[in-house]
Amino acid sequence: MKKFLKYFHGEHFTKTDLLFTYLGTSLSLILILVFVYPIEVSIIKHIVLSFIILDFSGGAIANLTNSTSVFYASRPNLQKIFILAHIVQPIFLAWIFQKELITIALTTIYTLISSIVISSLIDFNKQRALAMMLLLLGIISLLLIFKIETYLLTICLILYMIKLIFSFPINWGIITTR
Repeated sequence: MKKFLKYFHGEHFTKTDLLFTYLGTSLSLILILVFVYPIEVSIIKHIVLSFIILDFSGGAIANLTNSTSVFYASRPNLQKIFILAHIVQPIFLAWIFQKELITIALTTIYTLISSIVISSLIDFNKQRALAMMLLLLGIISLLLIFKIETYLLTICLILYMIKLIFSFPINWGIITTR
């Protein structure tokens, strides 16, 4: 089981890392289910959407832990594969929210390019400031430019950007001084 979990939590995760990740993920899904989930789609789409929400919210938390951050920062090729693998969830979002294809596509492209640029920076202190700037620009653009029909998709796309722009590409495990 620990071999499987290392791709989500690194090799030296703590019980606290797991607690915060899974408690935060579960509470996020519950809040989303209660307040914004009622959309009219098939049960299969509901299940897929629930997994996407779990992945985005759980990844946003797990990627901030020392263990996960160090695991991927020390494996640049695996880090790039991880980033590029996150084109799958937006494809499913486009399948679920077919009317929002352009918004999903543009958000995905922006997010993936931002993530690759941030992860390629060598100065970890600069990664943080650039990531926050790109995340803010992404969220503001999403909210002001695109008129998304459902809050649920808006929340999913914001979680996607948080996970891949701010949480994942930054090496949070190494602290440097100026």
